[in-house]
Formats: sequence, C-alpha cells, structure tokens
Amino acid sequence: MAPLFGKHHDSDEPDLPRPVEMGAAIDEVVKRVAALTLEQLAAEVMTANFKADYEPGGGSIGAGDVADQLMPPHDWPKLGDDVPQAQLVLQDLAAEALQLLEHAYLIRPKFGTSQGIGGFGYVTTRRGRTAIANNSVERVLTGGPL
Repeated sequence: MAPLFGKHHDSDEPDLPRPVEMGAAIDEVVKRVAALTLEQLAAEVMTANFKADYEPGGGSIGAGDVADQLMPPHDWPKLGDDVPQAQLVLQDLAAEALQLLEHAYLIRPKFGTSQGIGGFGYVTTRRGRTAIANNSVERVLTGGPL
C-alpha cells in the first residue's frame, strides 16, 4: 500500500536531506553567498529565478522560493524540525537581493489570490526582462546602462 503522505520508497529519486540535517552544506552556501557583493547576489537571484520572456498574467516568484533556490538540494522539513540558523541567513540575504532588484525597477510586487488565499511575490518589469536578455543585470545594479 502506498504511503498516505511522503515519498514512495521505490522511487528512482534519491532521498535528499532535510534542512535540519544539512549542517555544513548550508554553511558553505552562506559563506559563498555572503562573499558576493549585494549587486552580484541580486544579479544571481535575478538570472536564476526570472526569465526574459513576458508571460501576461504569469505567476510570481516568492521570497521563500528565492531563498529555497539558494539552498543545496534538499527535501521538505518535517513538522517540528528546527530551522537552521544558516537557512535564516540565506533568507535574509535573498530578501536584500530582492529589495535591490525592486529598487532598480527590475522586478515589481505582485499580489493575488487563488481559491481565497492571498499571495505575494515578484514578477519582472520590462526593464528587468531587457536586462536579463542583454545580460546586463549586474551592470544596471551598479549604475551602468541597460
């Protein structure tokens, strides 16, 4: 009988560690990300999470999605798992990168609802899509031309 919740153990996918089990792997990511300038981090966040293509009414990327993308491959936490301090640091760094991208007019907030549940995230602006297409995100963030 298949489990009601969780993975099927006969799956071809390898079991991934939960964040609470990752320790040094998350610490290494924090060291790498913290060594970047804010502009470098924001450019990495922009190119890893957003596309140059315009999708009218397209979905948004949440701050949690951005922070999760910075993490090494991992599984969902279990109820009661502590959140590692390093993961909280990555969340803060991701939020700073998003703030810089928004202040540079490369992304904008998007609010919406789905089945009565409100949501908040970010979508690219025309300027942001152009910067991705031109590979000029970091240059724009440091005051250069689009």
